[in-house]
Amino acid sequence: MNILILIASLLLFYQDLGNIEKTVEKERGFKFKNKVTAGHYTIDQLRKFLKKEFELSTPDSLFNDMQLTLETFKILTKDQNVKKIYLDFLSNNIAGFYHPVSKELKLISRNNTNEMTMEDIMTTSHEMIHALQDQYFDIIKYQLNEYNNDDMNSAFTAVIEGDATLFGIISAQKDQYKLMCDIWEQSLEAHPALRNYPEFIVRSFFFSYTSGLNFIRYIYDSKGVAGVNKLYETPPLSTEQILHPDKYGVDFPREIKIKKDLTDTLKSHGLKRSISNMMGELGIQLLLKHRKTKSSRSISSGWDGDKYAIYVNPEGQATLIWFTLWDSEKDRKEFEEYYTKYLSENYSDNINTVVSDGDMAIVIQNLPKNLEHIANIQYLKNLITVQERKEVKLESPVLF
Repeated sequence: MNILILIASLLLFYQDLGNIEKTVEKERGFKFKNKVTAGHYTIDQLRKFLKKEFELSTPDSLFNDMQLTLETFKILTKDQNVKKIYLDFLSNNIAGFYHPVSKELKLISRNNTNEMTMEDIMTTSHEMIHALQDQYFDIIKYQLNEYNNDDMNSAFTAVIEGDATLFGIISAQKDQYKLMCDIWEQSLEAHPALRNYPEFIVRSFFFSYTSGLNFIRYIYDSKGVAGVNKLYETPPLSTEQILHPDKYGVDFPREIKIKKDLTDTLKSHGLKRSISNMMGELGIQLLLKHRKTKSSRSISSGWDGDKYAIYVNPEGQATLIWFTLWDSEKDRKEFEEYYTKYLSENYSDNINTVVSDGDMAIVIQNLPKNLEHIANIQYLKNLITVQERKEVKLESPVLF
């Protein structure tokens, strides 16, 4: 490229950037306290950046936990590496990002030009919103300090990304923002990544940008910008509240805690607990969708709380004990009927069953036969505590 053309295109880029900054300030209702440094990354630079981020913030032990979980639920096979999948997926699909530590905004160059397309303008507006979130809500502190609650983490990330997506669209095309929101969601629903990567992983990632957008639109339409700002003080506590915005602040999830007694009992029989986490309504919906279950939304919509634990024997075989709570006995029966059929069709060795009582169903998968006494609803109910969850502790997310 001729040096004069390069200089001219860079000047236009920074002129566009200044115009976007002013529009974002107007629509989001905040003035930038500090200047945001912006620039471009090539795909190779993005991949190197992501590898470094993985090393700093996502240790291999966490990827190993994710791998075991996804294999246990038969979302991935052993020859599918979750770390590689995420690296490839993000490298090939991120359009830009704001980094809350370095305070830099990067657009990803995929067409070897510095000219701003409409997609670039929307992406830049989106990332500028992240910068405002960082400057006014101290986003660096807003990652959940509860690493065994992926459901709540997904709910709050949906607020951050939904906020940036809505106001990014409004900043770029205010006159047609409602139409653009619909087009945005439809474009993700038809995204080629759904064909190229495991659907569970892709839809889990897209959730923050689609359902998160719908949730923020609901809050914005009913309570305005002030209502959106309030979410950073009292965020939603579950993906259920994101999927059903009318449940926010009204229908609180029930939290299950597994007592140490269960872990000790299984450990004495050679089973060591590796992971304890939550699926939430989103996770159950996507799990059943992955399994081509037509009633995935109907079954998952009755969710009221869950906690699963995965125990591994010395040979690396996993046992799953998954406690679930439902809005009603009818909802529980619908889930139980599905999962009982699923276990009978996919597992034959060891104990594979669902035990239940009232609104609780407990999935037991691949439990050694010498531990048959554990597959008892009253025994297991005595090894957990249940309470309504109404508050959250926050720390810091990764913002794409």
